[in-house]
Amino acid sequence: YNISKFCQIVHKRGANNSSAELPEKNLLVVHLRIGDSLQSIRLDEIYDVWNYGVSIIALQIRNMVHKNQLGWWHYLQSKCYYSAVLKMIPASVKKVVLVGSTVHSKTPLSSQYIAQNAAYLELVKQFFEEEAGYVVNLRINN
Repeated sequence: YNISKFCQIVHKRGANNSSAELPEKNLLVVHLRIGDSLQSIRLDEIYDVWNYGVSIIALQIRNMVHKNQLGWWHYLQSKCYYSAVLKMIPASVKKVVLVGSTVHSKTPLSSQYIAQNAAYLELVKQFFEEEAGYVVNLRINN
């Protein structure tokens, strides 16, 4: 991940848009893949992945990738991942906006899947608030 290159792309694309459409300079936008990506994982597994990382064996991954299936392990990141991300965030950042959409679900989300999405969102939100002291806002489904 090259933050400088990413910022160049955002600024170049944003040059043709009004400044109201661009994030503030002290704002970090984090896109979370939620919705369908969390439909095949149990609620207790979300906490395990958050705390310990992904522990799916290589054979399972190869079998699923061979079938053109990307599973939740491809999208669900751990606390360790976000700890590494913190080191790359410029000191000028003071706020974080977590964005995501449950619209990608193949079927309407049941209460079970809503709970899974809410649990993961809360873990990420708490991390940025408690570990780094950021003000965190959620923008989900809008």
